[in-house]
Amino acid sequence: MVDRDCAAILVRLREIGSPEKVAGMARYGINSDGTPGVSVCDSRGADRVASDLRELRSEKAVRRLGLVSGG
Repeated sequence: MVDRDCAAILVRLREIGSPEKVAGMARYGINSDGTPGVSVCDSRGADRVASDLRELRSEKAVRRLGLVSGG
């Protein structure tokens, strides 16, 4: 399930990405291979992508520790 959620988040990041931002990264010598071109500000406002990532990390930590999350 986590792999599917991560894949969905990556798809969403690629949807909101910008080729212009990737080109801007390359101008400053930043490796842009496979980069979706999403700024931190974009990720915060785009369907709460950052929140989704935090939630996935906490779910992964719960499983790693063998804890059961309440629902």
